[in-house]
Amino acid sequence: MGLVLAPLIIFWLVMALYSLRMGYALIANSPSYANAVIISLIALFALITHLRLSLARFKGRTKLLTFEIPIFFTTNKVSFLLVILAILFNKFGSDYLSLEYLKPAPFILVFTISFAALIGTFYSESFIKKHKINQMR
Repeated sequence: MGLVLAPLIIFWLVMALYSLRMGYALIANSPSYANAVIISLIALFALITHLRLSLARFKGRTKLLTFEIPIFFTTNKVSFLLVILAILFNKFGSDYLSLEYLKPAPFILVFTISFAALIGTFYSESFIKKHKINQMR
């Protein structure tokens, strides 16, 4: 399973680093310090919310496959699509993001999904132990 999961983790790690670069560029061009703090807090809130809602679907289960949670986080088709669209929109669609409130949206989206994939993958074993879920191999 490591042959499948390792490239996916590397992909999401690259996306996470790219989101940090996007965030830095966004915050560096921000007109005020308060704006930068608000954007950062919204991104962290979105990350925590995404993680909690995604992991909530596994809480009621009594048995899980060993890699079911990491595969869920790293191979989600909607996540791939949203990240690619957000990056393309950030690169080529900056003319459409004329409103000040829409400019952080691609950063928040890529940050949330990429870090949730990484955290969800590495936290899955602790989550399974915490909720006393049996693992099937």
